[in-house]
Amino acid sequence: MVRGRPTKAVGAKGFDPDTPRPANTAADRDFIQANLDQFLHKDGSLVWSGRSEDIGHPFQLPPPHLRCSAQRQLRDDEGGPILDVDMNPLRRRCPMWAMNGADRCVDHAKGSKSVMDEVRKRIAADANAYYGQLRAIAMNPHAEDADRIRALNSMLDRGGLKAGVEISADTDSWGNIFKRIMGEAEDGHDAANG
Repeated sequence: MVRGRPTKAVGAKGFDPDTPRPANTAADRDFIQANLDQFLHKDGSLVWSGRSEDIGHPFQLPPPHLRCSAQRQLRDDEGGPILDVDMNPLRRRCPMWAMNGADRCVDHAKGSKSVMDEVRKRIAADANAYYGQLRAIAMNPHAEDADRIRALNSMLDRGGLKAGVEISADTDSWGNIFKRIMGEAEDGHDAANG
C-alpha cells in the first residue's frame, strides 16, 4: 500500500532524490500494515473499513471521561489523511490518562499554558492541606525518625528556610566564635568569672 512520491530522503551518503520518503509516522505505517485487509482506495484516498472510535480496546484504555482528549490524524505514505468508512479523517485519540481536573495528559498539556496554569492554581489552593499533612508527619511521635526528618526538611524548604547556620568568613565572626569556644564574653572578659 505504499503510494509514496519521490522526495528528498537522507541516505547514508546524503540526500538521495530517487528514494521515496513516506510523509506519515512509523505508528501510522504500523497501523496500516497491521490492518492491510481492512483498507481500500476510494476517490484517491486510503479508507479504513472502521471508524475512529473503533481504535483501541476499552480494557486497555482509561474510561472516556478520564482519558486525554488530544487526537492526532492518521496519514497515508503521501501525508494525506486516511479516511474512515464515513469518509471522515481517521483520528486516533491519545490512550493516556488525563491529569486530575484537566482533559489532557501530561505530555499533551506541555504546550497548553492554560492547563498548566490551572494545575498550578490547584496546587497553590491545596498548599495548606499539604502543609498540614507534612506537619502531622513531622510531629507524629510514632512515625519513623527518617520520615519525620524528611517532613521537617520539606517544610523548611517550602518555607524558604535553609537548614544549617550561615557563617561569614570575616575576622570578627571567627574571633567571636573562638571567644565563645574559649568561654570568653564578646567584650573580652572571661564569661565564666563574670
